Amino acid sequence: CSSKKCDLQELLETFLSCHVCSETFRDPVSLSCNHSFCSSCLQKFWEQTGNKNCPICKRRSQNIGLLETEGEKQPMVCSKHQEDPKLFCKDEQRAVCPVCEFSLHQSHKVIPIEQAVSELKEQLKSDLNSLQDKRNKHNQVEETYDDVIQHSKEQSVETHTERETAVRQFYWTENLALGHWRKTCVLRIAASLNDRLERSSGRSSPRAQSLVVERSLERGVLRGPGGVWEAGGDHSFFLI
Repeated sequence: CSSKKCDLQELLETFLSCHVCSETFRDPVSLSCNHSFCSSCLQKFWEQTGNKNCPICKRRSQNIGLLETEGEKQPMVCSKHQEDPKLFCKDEQRAVCPVCEFSLHQSHKVIPIEQAVSELKEQLKSDLNSLQDKRNKHNQVEETYDDVIQHSKEQSVETHTERETAVRQFYWTENLALGHWRKTCVLRIAASLNDRLERSSGRSSPRAQSLVVERSLERGVLRGPGGVWEAGGDHSFFLI
């Protein structure tokens, strides 16, 4: 990340973090010196030290609730000069009085309070936009995933249908070709037998010729498209 963005993010995290436990405020409270802590952290710290001093600046201060109701809200002013804070110390993450506290922060990075508020608002706006972008991207990923799943289902159905159609077409074509081949073979064999019978004996009756063809076809077993018929005994004349 850029240096400016990192600084703003660090400012936001520090602004919302307790200086004792370094975690996000839980039941936050603020002291009169404008330093804020978790209520339980501050109570434990005071019990351990035996005084009511601020854990950061060591000044004795009274406890003021950080989260006040609308009716109890009061402008934050310097307890000594009753002036609104005009500076913000980024090192200590608190507003400082330009009259009585500025000299204590000369070595710190101090900016106008308006600038600190503006930076914090910009950081919050940036974080909000980032969250919005992440949500939009998440929604886009979900939509893309759903589209891919739906497309895969449709492809699966189409592929299965195409496969079934191809298989049926294959069997139909093969059966058609096989039937045509068988018919052709039978006709050729019948013609050959009839020719042989006519040449071998002019005395053979039509009935005898028919019986020979029928018997030959019944005893023959078709082996393949090579035109070879096999049967018991010697039937070499079946070779076409």
